[in-house]
Amino acid sequence: MRALTLALVVVAVVACSTDRCKQGTVFVAYTLTNGAEAADTIDVTLAVSGGAPRTMSVMRKTRSAAGSIEVDFAAYPSGQPLTLTLTARAGTQPLASFSQTTTASAGCTTLSFILAGSATDSGVDASTDLAAPPDLVSSPDLTPPLLCETVVVSTLAGNGTGGFVDGTGGATGTTDFNGPFGAAVDGAGNLYIGDYDNSRVRKITPGGSTSTLAGNGNFGFFDGTGGATGTTAFYFPCGVVVDRVSNVYVADNGNYRIRKVAPGGSTTTLAGNGTQGFFDGTGGPTGTTQFAGPGGVAVDGLGNVYVADSYRVREIAPDGSTSTLAGNGTAGFVDGTGGAVGTTQFNGAGGVAVDNTGNVYVADTLNNRIRKIAPSGNTTTLAGNGTAGFVDGTGGAVGTAQLNQPYSVALDGAGNVYVADYKNHSIRRVAPDGSVVTVAGDGTAGYAEGSGCTAHFNHPSGVAVSGKQVFVADASNNRIRIIQLP
Repeated sequence: MRALTLALVVVAVVACSTDRCKQGTVFVAYTLTNGAEAADTIDVTLAVSGGAPRTMSVMRKTRSAAGSIEVDFAAYPSGQPLTLTLTARAGTQPLASFSQTTTASAGCTTLSFILAGSATDSGVDASTDLAAPPDLVSSPDLTPPLLCETVVVSTLAGNGTGGFVDGTGGATGTTDFNGPFGAAVDGAGNLYIGDYDNSRVRKITPGGSTSTLAGNGNFGFFDGTGGATGTTAFYFPCGVVVDRVSNVYVADNGNYRIRKVAPGGSTTTLAGNGTQGFFDGTGGPTGTTQFAGPGGVAVDGLGNVYVADSYRVREIAPDGSTSTLAGNGTAGFVDGTGGAVGTTQFNGAGGVAVDNTGNVYVADTLNNRIRKIAPSGNTTTLAGNGTAGFVDGTGGAVGTAQLNQPYSVALDGAGNVYVADYKNHSIRRVAPDGSVVTVAGDGTAGYAEGSGCTAHFNHPSGVAVSGKQVFVADASNNRIRIIQLP
């Protein structure tokens, strides 16, 4: 994996990168025994010497005995004592709890836990170890999420090997990807992928066969011809979107530009002069517009392109001229007014989608929220209360729903927003009223096909919707997955 050469804007790395193991990230593997398997929620509490404890909650989608959790608590001081506590509970009833203390490292932290529902298991503190009531498994609050048992997950393309091969589809085909991040689907069912670590834009037919639309694999900048051996060069292409006439727009993250790829593969620069920064201005490769870290793109019916650019959401007219729709450039969380000097704040805007009436939906990655921007630029919170966690629930800024670094969003015809919930390793669905359910993935990082409850993803980062199919760029699995809706 190649790191971005410029990291002055942190979100340029966070919102579109395959670097998973960084300071502040905690990977937890757990095993539940002796009645604790009935738990529907795992609470993870981190305490670092000199700081207040921080807690996230993860809702378990199945009653399996083992699972894993990934959570980003933001950077904690390296070398300091770090205590992690896991508590298994059913509703408000605690079943088991156990703590471990280690030393915070400069990278990520990995710990394994055994939580038992009986004090007879070694290593579990009896003062915090509670037996499960015998009727707990049938309790109504343990009902799985709405779509968990009715969707089917399979692999469209990618055999799991990180590399570059244009080839056949399916889980055992010849096609290789390397950190696929963005996904978009056209009216004919062709899928377009921002293949991040290959610096290419790939095209997948409905049958799964894969070709290179543009990008010769060289990390650089060149507007040129298409195909795997053409002259076009990208530098970490991230989000992609396709318009009604099959032009593909690409957030060229490391080049700080928005590129336009014609159906034949020839590539031009719509906006961004290659200098990292912020300036609303003219389009083209030598125009005045600057981007800080473009991650996701969307296009409306008039050809306007919307860009998730770190702490702002930008709008590009068909001629390339750029303005700021919302976000004043300060990292934070404020629902407010639009424009470059409005009150709205984002924290790592990673993905965008636009509906038929001009509302723009934003995966506000580091705020753990889905935001909604009206055509005027005024911004509200559709879902996510800001706490990193895995909870299906009600919408709005103070609702019960929790996300964990949502990276990408896509809309269906009914106004539902599908979310690639990156660190929950799952695909979530947000209804127009803001309520959230889990479509597929139980929070465990891995690779498994099957029903929604049993399917596993590993850092899903891109999502696209066509009819009853949801396409997922499963970044760390190097695969493109399909979720067949009922």
